[in-house]
Amino acid sequence: MTSTWTLKENSTGELEVTVEGEAWKKAQKKALNYAKSHMSLKGFRQGQIPDALVKKQLSSKALYDMASEEVANEALSEGIKEHNIELVARPTLDVKEADDEKAVLVFTCTVLPEVTLGEYKGLDIKKADVEVTEEDVENEVKRVQDRYADWVVREDDDAAQLGDQVVIDFVGTKDGVAFEGGSGENYPLELGSGSFIPGFEEQLVGVKKGEEKDVEVTFPENYQAAELAGQPATFHCTVHEVKYKDLPELNDELIKKLKIENVETVDAYKEKVKTDLTAQKEREAEENFTNELLGKVCDNANVEIPAAMIDAEVDRMYREFEGRMQQSG
Repeated sequence: MTSTWTLKENSTGELEVTVEGEAWKKAQKKALNYAKSHMSLKGFRQGQIPDALVKKQLSSKALYDMASEEVANEALSEGIKEHNIELVARPTLDVKEADDEKAVLVFTCTVLPEVTLGEYKGLDIKKADVEVTEEDVENEVKRVQDRYADWVVREDDDAAQLGDQVVIDFVGTKDGVAFEGGSGENYPLELGSGSFIPGFEEQLVGVKKGEEKDVEVTFPENYQAAELAGQPATFHCTVHEVKYKDLPELNDELIKKLKIENVETVDAYKEKVKTDLTAQKEREAEENFTNELLGKVCDNANVEIPAAMIDAEVDRMYREFEGRMQQSG
């Protein structure tokens, strides 16, 4: 096989492959055998028709087209390897010419686009300095205390505060009619957690055990239930309990519960937290620096993305989204 490659506009090109000799004869023979196995002729069993009679039933063009399809993958593979072509979509095939001696196959290919770089040296981009503060460390330590905290029921007359947990029944209505998914019983809600729609939790600050309260909210414009998006609603809430978080004492015994290798004291844990946070912030700073640098280089570059690449990326994103939806039910 011999081939030529011609790059044209918008990252497309033509790979022309000439198939001749033994390879072309073999392809014709396979095509003939395929036709024979699918042909019916009175007086002959299927698959036993003589080659000469099969050829009389087929046009030369039909036989050459079948042979071209037979040898196309091998021809394409050889051409891609010879010219180091990087495909971004499946090529289309056209049989330019064919006879008993040879076939000329033309593959229209979409390839990776060429990029013309603009200014990329001396760009005014610097990696951010990394600093881990005592506050950062203390926040991580606080999370450990939160993990092992107990919820303690407040006295009946104690009002709920931000950070408290209220155990509530609630019924959501829109225009006076309850809507699907808007009700719950004995639901433990931590005020300030942001687990309910904006404005809901704040209105329960100050409630006490046994109280009932109507909470007026407006669903976000991007809410997942289209019939509720951007709509006002009322939640009638009944408070069963109000609890506060009782944090455990920060000591070596608490740290041992974490079962971290070679970390059994508060000081050792804080040192580990600082080391881990520093490494994390270093990675983030490096990633942000790289993204900003590449973004600037791309802004200064000139490249025309072929439609096939865009279509392929859209298809990939759709399939990923579809897969996530199926996994989540």
